[in-house]
Amino acid sequence: MSQLLERFLSRKGSRRRAVVDDAGEHSYGDVVDMAVAVANALSLAKGERVAILVHPSADFIGALFGVLLAGGCVVVLSPLHPEPETRFFCSDAGVRSVLYSEPMRALATPLSSTCKIQSIEDLFETTIAAPRRPSLVDESSPALQLYTSGTTGKPKGAVLTHANIG
Repeated sequence: MSQLLERFLSRKGSRRRAVVDDAGEHSYGDVVDMAVAVANALSLAKGERVAILVHPSADFIGALFGVLLAGGCVVVLSPLHPEPETRFFCSDAGVRSVLYSEPMRALATPLSSTCKIQSIEDLFETTIAAPRRPSLVDESSPALQLYTSGTTGKPKGAVLTHANIG
């Protein structure tokens, strides 16, 4: 397992405040539990790209780390991007699943013609236990695929590994 994920999981049970968002305060333990629930709900191949369309919040962190714990690679989508650009990111990265938060449903729905869309709130309801397959992930595993702004042409995806961000 990558050092990043080992450090993240070591906070399970911690009551220290980790995030304050519109929904309130969330402890490290709360965020780890959210991520483990997402990981247990997903069935991903190592490095499979999963897009996340979630406002910056504890939900975003839970979704991001959940995908990483499941062995996937996160493609972050922004509600500020126009739909054609969002579709390009998903197509270029080979995204097959999009996780969205309820406020982003309208932006995620058009992607359902090419991707499976899943509500992050529904995934948080998955039984919390230890992640099923944390051993899939090592330092060389892809973690994030981020896109350039594309000011001089089409945006380009840059892949960061667990070692790059850990």
